Amino acid sequence: MRRVGGRMPKPEKHRMTLEEAIAAGEVARALAMVASEVRPPRAAAEAGKLAVNGRDVRGETPLHAVVAALVEGRLGISGAVDLVVALRMAGAMVNARECMQRNTPLHAALLGRAPGEVLMALADDAYAAHPPDTLLASGSAYSGIRREWHSTYELHASAANADGKCYLHLAAEINAVELAHYLLDRSERGAVGSGHALDVNSVDHEGSTALHIAALLGRSAIVELLVAHPDIQLDVCDSSGWTPLHMSTVGGHAATVETLLVAGSDLFIRTHEGSSVLDYCADEDDPDACEVYDVMALHAEELGFDLAAEMEAEAAAEEAAEADANAEAEAGWGDEGDEWDDDDGREDQVFVTQARGNEAWRP
Repeated sequence: MRRVGGRMPKPEKHRMTLEEAIAAGEVARALAMVASEVRPPRAAAEAGKLAVNGRDVRGETPLHAVVAALVEGRLGISGAVDLVVALRMAGAMVNARECMQRNTPLHAALLGRAPGEVLMALADDAYAAHPPDTLLASGSAYSGIRREWHSTYELHASAANADGKCYLHLAAEINAVELAHYLLDRSERGAVGSGHALDVNSVDHEGSTALHIAALLGRSAIVELLVAHPDIQLDVCDSSGWTPLHMSTVGGHAATVETLLVAGSDLFIRTHEGSSVLDYCADEDDPDACEVYDVMALHAEELGFDLAAEMEAEAAAEEAAEADANAEAEAGWGDEGDEWDDDDGREDQVFVTQARGNEAWRP
């Protein structure tokens, strides 16, 4: 090290960044940095330049860092909530995505099973950066600027990650009832924004909606919220042709089966393999299956159907079809062959098909 004026220079002291303070769990220091170093944005176009929206090599922002520190146990719940609120009010973009899985901070929080208080701090637009007074002025001149502001700082309710999962999918997985209620209520109220409205029937890469997931896992409260939404599609099929009622029946969740049936789900829809919900509740040794069957039988009776007779007729039809298939296999097929004349005047040829395989064309 070079001497300056006969003295060794003091090594420069490393100055902790906002992300480092969050990662270290130093809530007070991080809050002080946000309060002293971050000025409120004057326009949505400035968002990317703000310190609260700085990104690391993975594309993660300070909001992502808060979620990671919470999930890994370096931050407590109250500290995480305080930081999320401070960051959002200072202009942090809640819809920012990291590079790998395309997760926003709220996706990451749901995947990490963060507590409801943190989820709501990330989702609730009451904590979004407050627009300047000039944007609150009435008149069409500011309408486009206001839309841009809301699009930048308020939650895009149907944002999906690399797996096609939106917030409702993940809320159903971890039974985040408060968040699901907020998103659905926000949708019905027609939240202020730029067209990023909630699609309650959004599907992931397997074709599943949030209702499929909630039904499969028996999330009764979330199923009730979803079926009450005016835009819900009860009998939408996933990539295998399964409806939410199939999912709930397989899971053995009598309460959600009843909710779906009362809401109007079709009892007789079949999957791509030809299975109806009745095929999954025929096991008399399974108490859950028996309970589901009782719920279905009562509902069918109210609709004027005899469910037991329906299942017997279906079983008889399947047995008859299987018997016909066996008889046809035993008898063989195509032993005699067929003759035909082609259109271009060639001699007749015989295509011989035998039970054990196919022979080539021969003159």
